[in-house]
Amino acid sequence: MSVSGGTMILVTALVRLIAGDRLPRRGYVALWTAAILRLLLPLQIASPVSFYGFLAGTAVPVERLGAIAVGETPAGLPIWTVLWLAGAAVTGIAFAVSYLRCIRAFRTGTPLESQFVDEWLAKNAHGRQVAVRALPGLHTPLTYGLLHPVILLPEEAESWDGERLGMVLCHEFTHIRRWDGALKKLAVVALCLHWCNPAAWLMVALLDRDIELACDGAVVEHFGSNSRGQYARLLIDLRAPQRDSPLVTGFGQNVTERRVLGVMRHRRAGKMAVAVSAVLVVSVIGVFATSAERDPSMGYQLENANNPKDTITVPEQSAKRADDPADSDSPAIDVTVFRLEEASQLSFDALPDALSRSDGKEVIFVPTHSAEKVAYVVTCIPAALQGGAAQ
Repeated sequence: MSVSGGTMILVTALVRLIAGDRLPRRGYVALWTAAILRLLLPLQIASPVSFYGFLAGTAVPVERLGAIAVGETPAGLPIWTVLWLAGAAVTGIAFAVSYLRCIRAFRTGTPLESQFVDEWLAKNAHGRQVAVRALPGLHTPLTYGLLHPVILLPEEAESWDGERLGMVLCHEFTHIRRWDGALKKLAVVALCLHWCNPAAWLMVALLDRDIELACDGAVVEHFGSNSRGQYARLLIDLRAPQRDSPLVTGFGQNVTERRVLGVMRHRRAGKMAVAVSAVLVVSVIGVFATSAERDPSMGYQLENANNPKDTITVPEQSAKRADDPADSDSPAIDVTVFRLEEASQLSFDALPDALSRSDGKEVIFVPTHSAEKVAYVVTCIPAALQGGAAQ
């Protein structure tokens, strides 16, 4: 998951670098969303155009060789698992503490008394329960909360003119309408789970920039191209001196020369740009977010004798016996389950005696997710598996 998700992140960053402002920013956000889901969901969707199918020819031998092993499973957790769990816990606690500290401070805000805000919400909220509050000492507007979102403004927002206040509300409500807060939280969860993958940290940084650029574009399109200069000055005036928690969306967070230039260069995307962006998003997801299709000629699922839910893959030729005249040239495997005694008690000490009664067949011990082990007895090992399985 980390390797395939990291590949998706690097490809998205490369596409973003090459295409730049020529494609709508929401297309990049869609690619980041696919990368986040690839990091979080242990699901594999097979595709005939998958990058991993072209890379490995077939994914079955590459993915399954590691599942066939000789020897006993270690009694305790591997050291790498312990280190990964410790890193995930430390990263998760750090983000959680930062977020809770921010939320505790945000909740001290008071409702903003403004007729313009009340009228704006009545016209644009579309039934969503959105609260607008003012917080003394706040430098830049921001939004937090998912089910009951709150737009938090600086205390001096009460004296802002309608156009400035409207731009800020439009920006923040775009975050709410697109559920950007939920997406950023999922990205942080993925980062905590894949904290040792540098690509995950790159993803969080670039996702935040593209989300803000996409909302900036929505504001410019809403107020017209003549508003670009005023909106860019507003970004500079309300930029945050320091970043808050990455789990909230802030108007003036991440204000760089790149973001200001993005506002000044923004043009409403034409139909051709939207179509190209859609094709690009679908193509990148189809190639890099999917797994290779399993070749039916390479394998089928063999059930674990102790637990039918646990399976391994062996070549499909094993379904035929070696003396089958219909296919005498293909390497055949006679697969039987060797049960000397209870599999949980089967060990290397019993291996010599087991081999002496196995009629020359090879014994492969397959560790399962539990303490049980199963020995599969085969007559021969095909060339596709000889390198790793024979060892």
